[in-house]
Amino acid sequence: MGGLCGPGTRNTIYAQYDVHEKLGSGTFATVRRITLKTDPTTQKALKITSLKNLKKEEVEALQNEVKILGKISHSNVVKLWESFETEDKIYMVQDLLSGGELFDRIIQQTYFSEAEAAKCITQVTSALVYLHKQNIVHRDLKPENLLLTSNSDDYDVKIIDFGLAKCSPDPMVMPCGTPGYVAPEILKRKPYHKAVDIWSLGVIMYILLCGFPPFHEENGDLKKLYKQIRAGKYTFPPKFWKNISEQAKDLIRRMLTVRPNNRITAEGIMNDRWLEAAPTTGLSKAYYSNLRRHQAIDKLRRGVRVVLALRKIIDVFAYRKESAAGR
Repeated sequence: MGGLCGPGTRNTIYAQYDVHEKLGSGTFATVRRITLKTDPTTQKALKITSLKNLKKEEVEALQNEVKILGKISHSNVVKLWESFETEDKIYMVQDLLSGGELFDRIIQQTYFSEAEAAKCITQVTSALVYLHKQNIVHRDLKPENLLLTSNSDDYDVKIIDFGLAKCSPDPMVMPCGTPGYVAPEILKRKPYHKAVDIWSLGVIMYILLCGFPPFHEENGDLKKLYKQIRAGKYTFPPKFWKNISEQAKDLIRRMLTVRPNNRITAEGIMNDRWLEAAPTTGLSKAYYSNLRRHQAIDKLRRGVRVVLALRKIIDVFAYRKESAAGR
C-alpha cells in the first residue's frame, strides 16, 4: 500500500476499510479499529490526527514520523501500512497492537522473570540494530512507546511513536526526549547520535528488573534529576536487587555509561550472554508494587513531560555556565 498522499487527492482508506470502535483518543488524535473490506479478518488501527490546533513543529513531527515509518519494516517496529493527508487531518493505517503497554501487561501478570525481561530487551534491541544501521535514531525510547501485539503469552514488543526520530549519519544537536530517559550527552548540549537510544533502553531494563527507575526525584525536581543523569549517578539497592543476576547488572552498567563512545552498542547487547542465560526465577512481590506505583506516577506526569521542559532545563544549565564564564 502507498505512502503519504498529498492534500486534495482522494482518501482511499475509507474505500478499503470498514471503521469500527474507538480504541483510544487524545487531545488531537483518535485511534479506531478498522478491518479490510475484502477480508474482515485483517485488522489494523487507524490513527486520525487533527492538524487544526497543532503548531507548525508538531505538524512537521507528524509528517516526519510518516516519512520514516514509510521506509522501514521490522517485526519489532510498528508498521505503517498506508497514510493520507488532507488540509486538516493526517490518517495513518498501522498495526493493531491489542496487547497494550508493556508495563501494564507485566502488572497484570502474576509471574515475571529475568528471562521474560531478556525476551523484551532482545526484541527492542533487534529493532535498534535495524534502525541504527540505517542511521535512524528514535530519540524518545520509553516504556509507553513499547506496545504488545497481543494479550497472549506469545506477544511481540513493538516500538511506536517516531515523531522525534531522525534519519541522518551526522551528529544531532536538538535537545529532545523525556525526563528520566534522556541521555547525559543531550543534557550537556553535546552533539549525539545512536548511543542515546541505548541509554534509554538501559533505563527501561533497570525498571523492568526492579519496578522503579534508576534516576528519580520524588518531588519532580527536574534540576536534581538531570544532575543525577549527567553524572550517571545511580545504585542497585540490595533490598530490591539482591536476587537479580550480576550479568543483568553488568549489562545495565554498560548501557548506562556516561561517555557515549564507551557505551555498549545495539549489536553488543545482542551478543551479551544474559539475553540467552537470564534466570527464569520469578521476581519478588515487592517488584509488582514498585512497578504499579511507578506506572501510576508515570501516567499522571504524561502530557506534562514535553520536549519544551527538556529544552527549558538545558537552557538553565547553559545560562548558568555562560554566566559563570562571564564573571
